[in-house]
Amino acid sequence: MTNIKVQRIDNVTDNDILRLVECQKFYPYDYIRGIDKISLVSYLYSDIQKLIQRKSVYIFGAFDNKDNVCGLLLIEYLNWDSEIFGFPCARIHYLLVEEGENAYGIKKILLSETLVWAKKQNIKFMDLYSHPLDLSRIKAIVENHFDLIATHLHHVWDFRTHFKLEHKITTPIRPATLEDMDRLINIDFSIFPKHSRFYLDEKLRATNRVPVMFQQWLKNSLLGSRAKRVWIVEMDDQIVGYITSVEDESTKDTLGIRITKGDMVGVLPNTRNKGIYTDMVAEMIYWAQDYGADILEVAIHVCNAPANSLTSQLQSRIWGAHHNFHWHAEE
Repeated sequence: MTNIKVQRIDNVTDNDILRLVECQKFYPYDYIRGIDKISLVSYLYSDIQKLIQRKSVYIFGAFDNKDNVCGLLLIEYLNWDSEIFGFPCARIHYLLVEEGENAYGIKKILLSETLVWAKKQNIKFMDLYSHPLDLSRIKAIVENHFDLIATHLHHVWDFRTHFKLEHKITTPIRPATLEDMDRLINIDFSIFPKHSRFYLDEKLRATNRVPVMFQQWLKNSLLGSRAKRVWIVEMDDQIVGYITSVEDESTKDTLGIRITKGDMVGVLPNTRNKGIYTDMVAEMIYWAQDYGADILEVAIHVCNAPANSLTSQLQSRIWGAHHNFHWHAEE
């Protein structure tokens, strides 16, 4: 591999962004059929442009011996997460390099130099994802001491195919209102999903702040800053189940389709195996189709057998997966 130098940069040209995006082999939304490469490039380019406008986002460039950009890494300081957990947190949104025989080496040095910078900034936690088939990316991530925390399967409903769900909902489900706020944010912690990557990370779990994070997510969802809709199930004046749905609004203009996602779902342990989960997901499917979504997606941990099985019974198709990696600064 030729000598590669990495440095923080203030901006990057449109041509370099487009060139690197166009040569990627693995894209988000790869599970969606009928989306051409031009639309995917448009989506990624738009997303990157929005990111680099944020003051919380930092850009690292990799340059070859002719000073040509051969890789980009975008990392964001996460103010909300940092406040929740009590230490500085960050997320790597993009790791793009010229795909070829040098791809692994460029990815590795980009990550290595970014970690050197992160440690100087006192960042204690970082996360990023990877497509399971992007082996050079995974190798570079692992060799930079990130841990594989979770793998999620993408359950997808494609309403462009004249999809019709036939499921009778028997559970009393209703949209949550602001009057439900106090009960939602004081909900029993046992309702929160233990297959969440935040619970699976021992160091994050040890902070005892993961339930607080979920509480705030529910609060923000109900206030409309996170979710399009929140549904709840009540029994004996107690909330025993919830589910939320979000929308990636940028996909309508760039991909030409409207994508909604199941964001959070939980059922109290003592009320499970009563069909509550299945009915809540079905309610979300019916709503998404009426709302005008083209795609509904739910990401479920690969080892959460009950959720994967029940969701598949609602006629989902598994189209894709992703790995989540976490990094913690050495103590």
